[in-house]
Order: sequence, then C-alpha cells, then structure tokens
Amino acid sequence: MSALTLVPPAQIEDALKKMWEKLAKENKTRASLFNLIVYTHQNPRSDFMRSRVQKIIDNFPCRVLFITHDRKKREYLKTAVSVITPQGKDAQFACDHIDIGVGGKSIKKTLFVLLPILIPDLPTYLLWAENPCKERDLLSELEKLASHLIFDSETSENLSHFAKSLLACHKEKKEVGDLNWARTESWREMIAASFFSSENLRELMATQSIVIEYNAAKTPFFIHFKIQALYLQAWLTSRLKKKKISFKLKPVKRKDVMGGGIISMEFSAKKGFSYSFCTSKEDPHKIIINRETKEKCDLPRHFFLSRDVLGLSLTKEIIYKGTSNHFLDALKTIAKL
Repeated sequence: MSALTLVPPAQIEDALKKMWEKLAKENKTRASLFNLIVYTHQNPRSDFMRSRVQKIIDNFPCRVLFITHDRKKREYLKTAVSVITPQGKDAQFACDHIDIGVGGKSIKKTLFVLLPILIPDLPTYLLWAENPCKERDLLSELEKLASHLIFDSETSENLSHFAKSLLACHKEKKEVGDLNWARTESWREMIAASFFSSENLRELMATQSIVIEYNAAKTPFFIHFKIQALYLQAWLTSRLKKKKISFKLKPVKRKDVMGGGIISMEFSAKKGFSYSFCTSKEDPHKIIINRETKEKCDLPRHFFLSRDVLGLSLTKEIIYKGTSNHFLDALKTIAKL
C-alpha cells in the first residue's frame, strides 16, 4: 500500500485522481469489483483487520473504505487516501483505499463521508469487525448500504446474542456471514467427505460421543477460543438431529495453530467404533484420520487444511453467493443455548 495522504473529505476524489494520473505512467489499471466498508475500533486488532483486507485485494480488486473509531478520544474526523496493490505479484491493477479515522461522537458524521465516495452500480460489502449487538445506530445505517454483511464473532461477548443478531439481519433480507464459521470450513468438508459412504454415514448416525479439542493458547488477536468448536458442535447437532449425543469441548495449547483453531475431533459409540481426526504434530495443516472397530483398524488417511485459513476466511465470505443454510441452522442452534 502506498503512503496515506491526508485530505479533507471533500477532496478525496480529486486526490485519488492525481494519484492515478501518476500510476497511469506505470501502466497500472484502476480496478474495483465492489465496495468494501470495514468498521473497527482503534486497537491492536485494527492492524490485524488491515492485513485481512490486503488478502482480499490479493484476490479481488475493490474500493476499500476503512473506518477506525477511537471511542476514548475527543471528537475528530480525518480522512486519507492511498492506493493498494496485490502483494507478491507483478499485478497490473491497483485499488483505491480511503481511510476514515473518527474519535468519540464524531462517528455520527461517518455516513455523510461514505455516501459520496461509494462507487455506484457496484455491490457493497460491510465487514463489521466489532460486536454487532452494540453500536446499533451506526450498524443499522451501514446495513442499508450493503448487500452482504460479514461479522467476526471473535468480538462477541455472548455467542447466543451474536447468533440472534445475525438471524435478525438475515430476516431483513440481508446476506450474512461470520469469519469464525468460514474458518471451520475445511473441517466441515473433511467430516462430510469422511462419512460420505452409506456404511460410514450409518456409523455417524450411531455416534454417541464427540470430543472436540481446540487451541486455547494466548494470541494478540484471539481471546474467545471456544467459538469455532461451538460452531462445529452446532453444525453437527443441526445436521444429525440427534438428542442423545454427548459433546465435550476440550481446550489444549498449540503454538503452531491459530487461536481458537480446531486441534482434533473424535467420534465414538458403544457399538465399538471410533473415528479420530487429529492435527499432526509435525505439520499443523495435515490431519491424520483413523477409523477403528472391534474387528479392524483401518490404515491412517491424510487430509490437508488450507495454509492461510485467516486470509481465506474473509475471501470466501466475499465470494460466496447467498447465506448457507448450514450456517443459518448452526446459528439457530447456538441461539437456543
């Protein structure tokens, strides 16, 4: 990303135009597939969200409107512009980046800055990187601008309230997503593939106990470690529709796995079979799959997870069309907790 240039809100477009006049000489193409509005508080996690936005740019060009709110400071509003280019590529395109910093109650003025700089006729996505159960006034206004709302349940203090909030958004004909749900995708795909055959599916339906281990090692960006495990529990509960199934969520510590990431899952029943899906100690992206019965023990199989779960979680929420019914069912299950 080029250096940010402070400009008054009324001069944002003129400042970007001058930047692009210079970049045109370098054969850079100005590209935008959609508007991406990001809202986050001013804290160490805001830099983390900027790095996630860079992952979007690496795959899909868009106009980024990044709002950083410092609730502890007096009122202020400042805007700056820059140009973002994909990292690690000799790309011929680049994207507009508009930074909006606000302090205190000046957040109420944000909407008046946003409206003139949204590119018309392009879809708008909102990444709300804070608790959607709070600051409802601004969220309600931004929801009107966006066709797709993306949240991060890591910021939620109560997952049940979070789930109810997302279900309410979807009821208002909005597409919704959550980064923690997206981060569990590889595990869900692996489980679905492992129990695909009719024999394996019968064993899954006979499962009586499921143990899920998740990473509870401290990290600067994750403190609610149980969320991904709860999502998998809710997903399995909604899919299996069984009342007599025991879940145990077990915290462990692994420095080589992202905060809250799944370490292992074990399915078992009194009939004498068990399935285990365990993260390799040598490679955290490799899952070792074992199946045992009273009669035999299958040879271990391997499944490889994505090496950039954090980056791809946001990318996948951007490219998915609609809201997954599996996600909605999981939210409904969590909302009842």
